[in-house]
Amino acid sequence: MQASREREQRAWAVKVIKRFIKGFMSRKQPVSVNNAEYLTFVRLKENLPKNLLAMNTWLTPPSIMQQVY
Repeated sequence: MQASREREQRAWAVKVIKRFIKGFMSRKQPVSVNNAEYLTFVRLKENLPKNLLAMNTWLTPPSIMQQVY
């Protein structure tokens, strides 16, 4: 049971890594099925705050999610 679960997890990881590599190789081409996830990851990575304590680097949350004082 444990071995089959680990095999499935390893197979899933291989698929994810292969998709990421294909996306990286086709990153300069127009958005397609191969590179859409990679480009989304890169955009997300660029928008993350550089420092957790610097509040000016955080994105502004939607108005529905802002806490009311």
